[in-house]
Amino acid sequence: MKVTCNACSRRIRVRPGVPYPCRCGQVINVFPGNKYLERFRRSDHEAARELKEAFFNGPSPERKEEILELLFRSVDDKNTMKMGLLASVEILRQIEGANFMDLARALVKRYPGDLTVRSMFANCLDLTGERENHIEALKQRMIGTTLQCLAKMREEGMDEESYCEMLSRHLARLASEKRFLLGESDHSSTKVHRIASGRRPVESGLLDRVRELEKIWMKAGLSLPEEVKGKKKCVLDTNAFSDTSASRHFGNPRVHFMAPLAVLMELTEWCNIRRFPLEMEHVTFREVSTKVPPEIDHMFSRFKRKEPSLTDKKVATLALEERADVIVSRDRDLWDSGLPYKLEKNYGISLKVIPPSELPRWIERNT
Repeated sequence: MKVTCNACSRRIRVRPGVPYPCRCGQVINVFPGNKYLERFRRSDHEAARELKEAFFNGPSPERKEEILELLFRSVDDKNTMKMGLLASVEILRQIEGANFMDLARALVKRYPGDLTVRSMFANCLDLTGERENHIEALKQRMIGTTLQCLAKMREEGMDEESYCEMLSRHLARLASEKRFLLGESDHSSTKVHRIASGRRPVESGLLDRVRELEKIWMKAGLSLPEEVKGKKKCVLDTNAFSDTSASRHFGNPRVHFMAPLAVLMELTEWCNIRRFPLEMEHVTFREVSTKVPPEIDHMFSRFKRKEPSLTDKKVATLALEERADVIVSRDRDLWDSGLPYKLEKNYGISLKVIPPSELPRWIERNT
């Protein structure tokens, strides 16, 4: 392509991305924006990482301005939009004080089945440093692996060896996240630690453009997920997630489904990721903030002749904290220990414990 030298006004033929010394001594280096857009069309994820490196290691604020302008151009074309938005996240989350979560949430709403987007979202959640977001990140990694597994089976099939390799990587990632949540590690993953350690400020002259980049999802026509919480509250035990008659209803907007962190920890140990319920997207996982009360701690199953597990006690305690309407569990521990009677007598809470198969009927009758 031909460009005009800013110093001597000569017309010079140059290649984008290749520095060219003009006769006057000026070095001309044209940013190869069109090449990046072409790579975006091919879903070249390496292009997004290269743009991030070019932005933070660029020779001048002008080059950074060109990169930002390229990102704004990319969302005008549906074929380049997704990669342009992913590149925007890469840059924003490396800038000190920048807001990248709105863009990340809008992206995962627009591309819920994309594994790369899910992974990006989980990393962004971890980067916020908020406990509840770390818990959500663990959930997102589990959903992402299941999406990857289902896509691979659908596109090319999967033998047992490939499945075991994917499962091994999945369990290793979750183990790292679990160690962090349990306070046994300083960071959830090496990548998140590397991003957080490499954050840096941006030139003051670019702050306005960075603020525009934070809202690029609006320019792209995306929207943020709506936080819809039903009036009825339902607390889930671990076995409710393995029963499709229950899990397929987790997205019902009239019910707020939730489970304690202890349940999520148990779900991370599942090995059959091919049947993992993607509907857990709609379930809120929470830490139980209060100590297990005596009425729950002293529960005893007459049929099993033993007390419930710690996870079952956490399920019951969360139901008490949230004043839930129902617990969904297949365990006799929770309905054979007099739990509903004790909670109503001591706390005035009307709570039912139902098996997963009864959830559809309960929703129909109570919402």
